[in-house]
Amino acid sequence: RAAKLSFNEKRELEALPDRIAGLEAEQQTIQARLADPAIYQQAPLEVPRLNDRLQAIDQELDAALERWESLESKAGGN
Repeated sequence: RAAKLSFNEKRELEALPDRIAGLEAEQQTIQARLADPAIYQQAPLEVPRLNDRLQAIDQELDAALERWESLESKAGGN
């Protein structure tokens, strides 16, 4: 039997798709910048910062997806 979500959990569950979409959009933007060879000539000091942010986004996405699955499971969703 599925447990009911608290008010805060419901709000969190509703916000997660937008958060995930935002992270994915930022991830795509950074990947596009890193794919442009010009950045390595014009702003080489920015490359490590972008790579660090890309790694952080991967971790945030993993955590958000796990949380979404957890809340969906608790709510009795598929």
